[in-house]
Amino acid sequence: MAIILVTLLAVLTLSSASPLKKDYVGPRCFTDSCISSAGYLSSSMDFSVNPCDDFYQFSCGKWQEDHPFPANLDGWDYFQKLLYSMRTDLRKILDNTTTIGKDEPKAMSKLYDFYNGCVDESKRNSKGYSSLIDRIKAIGGWPSVDPQWSEESYDWEEAIVKLVKLNVFPIIDFQVVMDAKDSSHPMIEIFPNLGPEDTIFIPDINFVHKFPEIIRTTEKRALANYFAIITITNLGEHTTTKMYEFINDEKLDAPEILPNICYGYLKDLLPDLLGRLFVDKYFSPKYVREMNGLTQLVQKSFLKSITENEWMDTQTKAEAMKKVDYIKHKVAYPEWTMRDHLLQEYYQSYNDISIDNYFTSAANVMEAKQMQDLSQINSNFAAKSELQIIDNWSSKSAFDVNAFYIFQENAI
Repeated sequence: MAIILVTLLAVLTLSSASPLKKDYVGPRCFTDSCISSAGYLSSSMDFSVNPCDDFYQFSCGKWQEDHPFPANLDGWDYFQKLLYSMRTDLRKILDNTTTIGKDEPKAMSKLYDFYNGCVDESKRNSKGYSSLIDRIKAIGGWPSVDPQWSEESYDWEEAIVKLVKLNVFPIIDFQVVMDAKDSSHPMIEIFPNLGPEDTIFIPDINFVHKFPEIIRTTEKRALANYFAIITITNLGEHTTTKMYEFINDEKLDAPEILPNICYGYLKDLLPDLLGRLFVDKYFSPKYVREMNGLTQLVQKSFLKSITENEWMDTQTKAEAMKKVDYIKHKVAYPEWTMRDHLLQEYYQSYNDISIDNYFTSAANVMEAKQMQDLSQINSNFAAKSELQIIDNWSSKSAFDVNAFYIFQENAI
């Protein structure tokens, strides 16, 4: 991951400068990462091809030859190769770990319990669908299969609230995003209005106008049936493996498929715990120092280009330079995840994660993560806690094998 960051950021930094020539006498990089990156780039090139005839083959021909396209993937490039290698390395640990080590933070036990419960086909299949049925009952039941269902006692608003807590959006879809006009201010991107005290972005105002009428004119029985089906399609894959195959139209007919799926769940639901595992086992602190130094150079390059350009007026330049000064540097992983007590506090609401009942574990984690994400909109979030130092990363922390500028957050 450090190598690709070096490559991408170096290209970005040098792109505004004059092309390097053979007699170039300026500063050169001889760190291990630079040398390794240069060697990798060189080994990927096909020098037998004239770049004027086929520049792509010249640049990437050897890489294609040495890294054939896997039949089971839709795409294959250096980024995906690194992600694949990372998954392979971490799965070796996950597949052979059931309890935390003596030097690991206690929160890591939630990672291992979740994963081991997910990959245990026997236990998952033995549990059947009882927990899923309980969830359907909790949102008001399923009229089509319950002859005792009563319209009088059904509350669609309560059903929506319970589903949204599980990150399931049957009608109203929303998420917490950063305000493009103020990168320090979170806002809710939503369809119906939540209230005057929340900052709302409404992409389709017609939907909001029609929403009350749609709800009023739709039979409660139809809403309940729809919500039950939505619950099954969103949560059912966490029950038996047979249900997973049915919902996703995918056969779990190879031993590595289910573990890879479970690894994907960890990336989405417990990213900072999985990131901590990766950093502890494979990531050297020197990479962070090198990358921070490189992103500082990128920032200086931005500032230099603004200072030297002749098309901006004085006021615009001043505003642009101010924005460059406030660029955030998010390199490698969030620093707070390396503090055991903060990691423990951050994940303290992720309760009842058990190897013995994977569905319940998954539902509890989904709910805890959703409530945590939504709490970003509250300016008082973690006001009395050390967790207020946490700067939310929109990326998957240690799993983003990439380098880019996020304009909504003014961050590299």
